Amino acid sequence: MNRKSLSLIMTLAVIVSVAVGSPSSAAESSDIRVQSIVDDVLSLFNERYFDPREAEKMSAYVRGKLARGEYDGLESLDGFASQLTADLREVSEDGHIVIYRALSDAFFKADSDKLTDADIARHAHGNFGFLEARRLTGNIGYLKFNYFDYPEIAGSKATAAITFVADCDAVIFDLRENSGGKESMVQFLLSYLFEEQTHFLDVYGRNGDVIKQSWSLPYVPGPKLFDTPVFVLTSNHTGSGAEAFSYHLQSYGRATIVGETTMGIAHWVDIVDLPEHSLRVQVPDARPENPVTGTNWEGTGVEPDIRSTAAEAMAVAHVFAMEQLIEETTDDEQRRDRLWDMDAVRAEASPMEWIRQRMLPYTGIYSDGKNSIIIKDEQLYWKYSAEVDYALLPLHLDMFAFDDTNDLRFKFVRDERGAVSGFQLVYKNGQTGDIRPRTGDLR
Repeated sequence: MNRKSLSLIMTLAVIVSVAVGSPSSAAESSDIRVQSIVDDVLSLFNERYFDPREAEKMSAYVRGKLARGEYDGLESLDGFASQLTADLREVSEDGHIVIYRALSDAFFKADSDKLTDADIARHAHGNFGFLEARRLTGNIGYLKFNYFDYPEIAGSKATAAITFVADCDAVIFDLRENSGGKESMVQFLLSYLFEEQTHFLDVYGRNGDVIKQSWSLPYVPGPKLFDTPVFVLTSNHTGSGAEAFSYHLQSYGRATIVGETTMGIAHWVDIVDLPEHSLRVQVPDARPENPVTGTNWEGTGVEPDIRSTAAEAMAVAHVFAMEQLIEETTDDEQRRDRLWDMDAVRAEASPMEWIRQRMLPYTGIYSDGKNSIIIKDEQLYWKYSAEVDYALLPLHLDMFAFDDTNDLRFKFVRDERGAVSGFQLVYKNGQTGDIRPRTGDLR
């Protein structure tokens, strides 16, 4: 059975590299028939691999190793499959080539295959790949999903995720741990981001003919994000369909890519079972090409527009999104609100090193004992009354936020000598409260 896919999902889970002792010649082993496996695998690549010349090179390389006895000493099927995968990749540098012992793998069903109720339940248990939907400070939407599932079963979940962030001023897609999935879901999600019909890719077969095209869909349900600034987070684990999503957005200037260069795996694959050997083979049989760039991301990966470590990409994208929104803002009130939010975003991205020595100058009695500033659990607190206190989160020198509201802040004031002399509340609308003087030290 052939199974089309644009994904690395399950690959690492099913490939097991094992080195074990074996008879002097693996070809003589009753457990694995090396010559027969090599013949059938190479025949498969010579018939289906998208680049016939590269298939010939792979075949010559593997047969050379076989003739020199370099596969002797491998009696584990898993180990031999892993070695054969490595050898084919050594020549082709094609990360989509995979050979592994056949296991139950519902993900790789063909589009024409019917997903069973058990399959759907398993996908639903993983929330169809969607892990997180949030509204970040500054009205920035955030969506994290780790694979592109079948739109037939995951479309409503994808629409719900898009709906959640539809009213945000910008959206961050987190693909740092996304290794790919269904091209049809890539197409489905991209269609929320392009108003005009947009040509994403042509797919070329081994004869050089276009065997498929991908365009934005004329209709997707729910709200659209046609004018919303988009940011995509990537890492060196972002692969295949996740790279396609990033690459197409980048090629049309529709998104800013933030993070690390992606894996560089673009080719489309056929999943072919060799039941007589208990093996499953992933054969790249087609090459996608973006109509804007005239190429794809195979071998090179998607280069970020803003380079950062994967760990820092979220903070970098959040700050950059806010900076872009502030720069484009013409309404004075909206600009004031965004500048207010920007303080919090920058503080989240680069938190102050908050040590006791920095906190001590703020502590004391205020308003003749009505309030006090104390240190508790290595954090600064505004003790409003005997029963109520509020944690103060540092934004920058003398300005603090509360952990339960973004509409109010706490600002310390200083006298002409630079000593802390009081505090006041500052409101997002620009108003300020009365200064409450510092009137004594803590006992």
